[in-house]
Amino acid sequence: MKNLLKNNLLLICLTVLITCLYSCNKLKVTPVLSNGWDALGDLNADSGLGPLAVDDKNYAYVGGHFTGQPDAYHVEKWNGVTWTQVGSLGANATITCLAVYGNAIYASVDSTPAVPGFVSEWDGSSWTKLKDTLTGRIAGGHISSMAVAGDGKVYVVVNNNEIDAWDGYRWKNITGADTLFVNSNMFALTSDFGSYVYTGICARGTGAYPGVALWNGSSLSLVGSYVPNNDILALAIGNLGSVYSAGKFTNKQKQPFIAAWDGANWSELGGANSMNAPGDILCMTTDFGGSVYAGGYLQDGSGNYYVSKWTGHSWTKLNTGVSLNSPITSLAVDKGGNIYAVTYNKSTKKNFLAIYQQ
Repeated sequence: MKNLLKNNLLLICLTVLITCLYSCNKLKVTPVLSNGWDALGDLNADSGLGPLAVDDKNYAYVGGHFTGQPDAYHVEKWNGVTWTQVGSLGANATITCLAVYGNAIYASVDSTPAVPGFVSEWDGSSWTKLKDTLTGRIAGGHISSMAVAGDGKVYVVVNNNEIDAWDGYRWKNITGADTLFVNSNMFALTSDFGSYVYTGICARGTGAYPGVALWNGSSLSLVGSYVPNNDILALAIGNLGSVYSAGKFTNKQKQPFIAAWDGANWSELGGANSMNAPGDILCMTTDFGGSVYAGGYLQDGSGNYYVSKWTGHSWTKLNTGVSLNSPITSLAVDKGGNIYAVTYNKSTKKNFLAIYQQ
């Protein structure tokens, strides 16, 4: 009888402990999903779903327009069990970018005729606009890309031809009047774990496509001598300082590919035509094991879209599980190696977040 009471008491204590951990958001419960791609919960997001980010706790965040909710434009968080709204962002336009740094989340909101574009920081309890303490300036304009460097500085591409940096107090234009940037478009931005920030420079109209530029904390310069023949739409940082660039540009055989910088030279990742990409690459990400993932207008023989993975030795297609019938517009990876992808379901006419468990 004593042993039975002792076992029951132990079971009750264990149940209370699990309940407390869950309510404190310290115990993450991951649903059992099918092998390959699967939809992650029900977001009820329309065509406004776009940016994606994953934090150190493997929680996923997406920004977009969510049907039937008071704050239609906001950020949603997947906590391992369900989707919840992350505060009230106060947005009346498209959320264009998301970034995570430590416990902070950064979201950029597009400009409207009445309100200029801005960046807000979520500190765990509320959103605060990044507003210059001296001039009162917010980022302003259309923010097409954002990155947070290892030193905590926030960088954004404004109106496609200007990079602004936030140091915690003020906004600073780091591209200035340099014609290399003023006369070009920039659609991609990424950073390493230090203070280096990379952007892809694309020519306006006809003309040259300068390539990838590096901000080292004090000045801008081009990275190597590789000159792509079309727009750079995605950038990613790999192991040991590797930089990956992709987009609309092609090789001599007119095949889209990923250009890799090893610190000294640019080369086609995997070798000539090894990726065999059938269309433009819109997004990229990397994991801690050195693998590179790319998505976009990549379709297999069945017409389904897939993510192309470079393992370090060969290319493979992530195309099992739920069929993805639209291009993949955003990618992220968590510490467990799970891949997250934003795409669109033509049948339901809704955007959704898909997860691929490896």
